[in-house]
Amino acid sequence: MTSLKMKDLPPAIRKRIKNENNISTPARDPKIIQEQLFKLLKSTLPKAEVIYDSLQPVKGRKYRLDIAIPAIKLGIEVLGWQYHGKHLNSFKQDILRHNDIVAEGWLIYYVAAGRINSEPADVVGELLYFISRRYPEFYQSEVCFHGNIGT
Repeated sequence: MTSLKMKDLPPAIRKRIKNENNISTPARDPKIIQEQLFKLLKSTLPKAEVIYDSLQPVKGRKYRLDIAIPAIKLGIEVLGWQYHGKHLNSFKQDILRHNDIVAEGWLIYYVAAGRINSEPADVVGELLYFISRRYPEFYQSEVCFHGNIGT
């Protein structure tokens, strides 16, 4: 995937990413990893509504998204192989959950959990690139015009 790499990001965003990801040991707990990505996105998109583990995208269902940007109906799911696909029943339930969420008009963007520890800037850069291509108006209003990335 084409992406914005750390060197491509403006100094202010590079600094925020480094500050938000200032951890001495990589997290193993999935909730901590999700929270790390959430903090990175909040610091990168300070004006946007970014929700952590509370939005229910399908009425009447107890589904939750790891991270959501409701303005563009983008859900971000952090996947670790040990939690998604280790058991056949969980794997099947994840597929049904995904399809129900997509049927409500949401798009799901997946991130491998281990990359949040090892390549946080690349993960954010790839997500920003995805948003710029899929949601250019949102990107222009929330990223470019708030001093995050020069235009």
